[in-house]
Amino acid sequence: MAYSVINLEVGPSSLGQIKSGVGGRKIGWDTEMPIVGMFYAGDIIYNSNPASNGPTGWICIADGAPGTWTTLPETVA
Repeated sequence: MAYSVINLEVGPSSLGQIKSGVGGRKIGWDTEMPIVGMFYAGDIIYNSNPASNGPTGWICIADGAPGTWTTLPETVA
């Protein structure tokens, strides 16, 4: 399966984001869940500094600024 990327953007707090061409969802990375910016349900931020028994990232479950987030499963050592 081929994936397309339509643009690369860097947001507040060094949040790296890739905005995909599939539904316009953001997939990015940071050391914490977003606290600023507009996000939509389905956006995912992966933890760029995962630790044992810590979150692998966060997924937005409700649109908003910054949206409502929940953690992805913990990293297992």
